[in-house]
Amino acid sequence: VERAGHRRLRPAGVRGRVLARIPQHHRPAARGGKGDERTGDARHAARQLQHELTRQANHDALTGLPNRMLLLRRAAEVIDGIRDTRRRAAILFMDVDRLKEVNDTVGHEVGDGLLVQVANRIAHATRPSDTVARIGGDEFVVLCDGDIDTHRALEVAERIRHALTGRAMIHGIDVEVMP
Repeated sequence: VERAGHRRLRPAGVRGRVLARIPQHHRPAARGGKGDERTGDARHAARQLQHELTRQANHDALTGLPNRMLLLRRAAEVIDGIRDTRRRAAILFMDVDRLKEVNDTVGHEVGDGLLVQVANRIAHATRPSDTVARIGGDEFVVLCDGDIDTHRALEVAERIRHALTGRAMIHGIDVEVMP
């Protein structure tokens, strides 16, 4: 109950009345009024929080890539889009061999660094219309959408293979990456 700047508070287990004075700057704006900038700030903060929670739910925390759930939604959209047309799509699957060996011999920090590096290499080797996702521990998928045929899909796969081949320096440790 609110009355003239006072709000009745009744914490759990407390009997009787407890009145607290609510300073003017903490009171909600009157209905129909302009409100104050704190209300706008609170709405902005709530929108930012909602955006961040959505991003966290749809992206891998380590690599920042789309996760399995976002990939499945995008794949469903692509399939719906190509069902009645002559457009095609391709899905490329890859995993990082011997990641467990890297984790066991030089540590998970290096293994995580390797995954981040692999994610970046794959993302840079694909087309802007492609979706690169990390769907599990060491598993990555590329969803190739748009105007793609077998030849172009093989070109994308070859670019990824080439990008993944070579050495990577991770936390001062030289790791050889082989597709």
